[in-house]
Amino acid sequence: MHTQSLLAILAVTGGLLGACTSDPTGTGTSGAGDRLTLSVAPSSVTINSGRSLRLTAIVHHGDGSTSAPGGVAWESSDATIATVAAGGLVQGVQAGRTQIRALWRGSRASSLVTVMPAPAAKPQPATCLPRISVTAGGTVGKRPGCE
Repeated sequence: MHTQSLLAILAVTGGLLGACTSDPTGTGTSGAGDRLTLSVAPSSVTINSGRSLRLTAIVHHGDGSTSAPGGVAWESSDATIATVAAGGLVQGVQAGRTQIRALWRGSRASSLVTVMPAPAAKPQPATCLPRISVTAGGTVGKRPGCE
């Protein structure tokens, strides 16, 4: 009886562990023979330094359906240009280009992130208040300010 239970457990866990395998090219197969491909959306993006955006990892199945994989690890090829946190949150650091990669079950996919310098602050117009004058007779006069 114990041998049959052990064999049943091994059969089930083996099936679960073999449910999805992949190779370093970003493709793999599911246990059902479904070909899987990993991608990152958007595949390229431009952001300003100091700004952030979220990239999304997507698994493409052989039948044309897609799913969001769990347990994706993210990395930046140059963290001096842009960093990436859990969930694909990218932060622009300084001007340049870097690859942000998603790693999932041995597959990898990437997005080209271009970081532009933060826009310069727009100069604010000077605040000019009208000049008000009051004469000895009580007449109020208004003259334009900022002369």
